Amino acid sequence: MSCLEFRRKLLADPYRLDPEALSHRVACPACADFAARQTRLEERIQEAARVPVPDGLADRILLPGKVEQ
Repeated sequence: MSCLEFRRKLLADPYRLDPEALSHRVACPACADFAARQTRLEERIQEAARVPVPDGLADRILLPGKVEQ
């Protein structure tokens, strides 16, 4: 596997690398470093997305009136 292919796979789905990609990461220091940096970035993105929803938000954003189902 080439470094470019590994990086494409990692960026496409960082949590589901196939055995070939995992082997490449172990064997290639540059890709291992890239993967570590990407993992830290993914963690920071997930942390930023964890925003508590204020109480009553749904009631404030729904249009007044009855919603038919």
